Amino acid sequence: MKKKISLIILTTIIAVFVFKGMHSSVDVINIGVIAPQVGGGASFGISLIKGIELAEKDLHNTKFKYRVIIEDDGGSAPAAASAAQKLINVDKVKALITVTGVTANAVKSIAEAAHIIHIANTADSTVGSGEYNYTYSILPTDEMPGWLSEAQNRGVKKLAVLYQNHPGMIPSVNLIKTLSEKYGIEVVSFESFEGTQREFNTLAIKAKNSGADTFFVASYPPALDILSKELMTLGANNISTYSLFAISPTPE
Repeated sequence: MKKKISLIILTTIIAVFVFKGMHSSVDVINIGVIAPQVGGGASFGISLIKGIELAEKDLHNTKFKYRVIIEDDGGSAPAAASAAQKLINVDKVKALITVTGVTANAVKSIAEAAHIIHIANTADSTVGSGEYNYTYSILPTDEMPGWLSEAQNRGVKKLAVLYQNHPGMIPSVNLIKTLSEKYGIEVVSFESFEGTQREFNTLAIKAKNSGADTFFVASYPPALDILSKELMTLGANNISTYSLFAISPTPE
């Protein structure tokens, strides 16, 4: 069962699953946070951690006390899976929070098997499966019209879209392709690649020769950085995306 939930009801969902079947003698609830604090996703991870820490300080007069246990996954799927196992089996957490689609996909089956609620900050709808996995993130149906509207305001006329073949990217780029005409923008190049690819010279040249005035790159590092650098080397400096530049180790 795939689900999307808003931040407004997020705490209600956590409470329902955390407290379900819990013995009244338990007065401390452990919540595991798996987030990158180093590497490409550090800005996302650190922002999430700070937000959770602020929320924890704002809690007053609650029935239970809460303990947040943070594990650094460095944006790595294997590290996230290992952290989830540790948090569940050693720290006995009642809920898990992850940051990206890559790490969320590594954690979702572990959470489901252990009957631990897992909430992921990702637009990848495949994460929200089973009874214990949920996603919260701005939806592509909201984000992409906003991006296209801003592109239109900035005078973008011809767009090249280069994207990683990943379920977290595909809904967004497909919406750009579908809706672009409505905003007076022509998609002149629409190319996908695998996340393992590291050589982008041919792809970058093809995009540059398409006549595009703007280049939309949707990928995770390191492909994000390598491809963007190739485009810049060719003089294609008008590069854009949505929130992905925030997880680059070289945002410049």
